[in-house]
Formats: sequence, structure tokens, C-alpha cells
Amino acid sequence: MERTIQISDGLRKRLETLASYRKVTYDKLFNDLLSVCEDAVSLKTEKEFAKWFEKNYGSFGFKRIIKKNKFGADYTLEDFDGKSIRVELELLAQHFFSINMSPGM
Repeated sequence: MERTIQISDGLRKRLETLASYRKVTYDKLFNDLLSVCEDAVSLKTEKEFAKWFEKNYGSFGFKRIIKKNKFGADYTLEDFDGKSIRVELELLAQHFFSINMSPGM
């Protein structure tokens, strides 16, 4: 039996925009996001997170990894518009702030 869930118009528009960036259907994007979230729940260390991220970065709208810092989970990635974006992986959000990082980096 197929079930439906209610989501806001704003969230639906954001998901549709992300789907258009990846050139996939809305359903494919939503299923991919659920799969990513389910996989991520079992990660226990930053090293596991980095290994998982390197297999799944495309699910977050990135085209390729340009550079990886070998001493940590710092990356420079390219999005599908060709823009370079710096990414710092942290298993827990509180770690991000404890190392004096800011969301704007």
C-alpha cells in the first residue's frame, strides 16, 4: 500500500530545486536523501564519516572532490555549477563550534 505524507510548500519547492540540480525526479531525490540519512545513523567516528562521505558526496549536490586534506576531514568540492566549496566534516555539530569554525567559513 502506498502512503503519502504532508509537507509544506516551501519544503516541496526546496526538494524540487535540488532534484532539478541533479537532473533526477523528485521521488528519486527523496529516496536518495532517505537512504543517505539511514546510512549515516550508524557512523561512529569522523574517519567512518569521511569514508562514507567520499562515496556519497554526489547526494549532496557535489560533482567531484577537488582536494582532501589528509590530516582531517576537510574537503574542497565542486558543485554542478562549477563553483568550489570548502567542506569540513564533523560527526556531531557541537564539534564544529568547539574548533572555532563558523558556518560561513
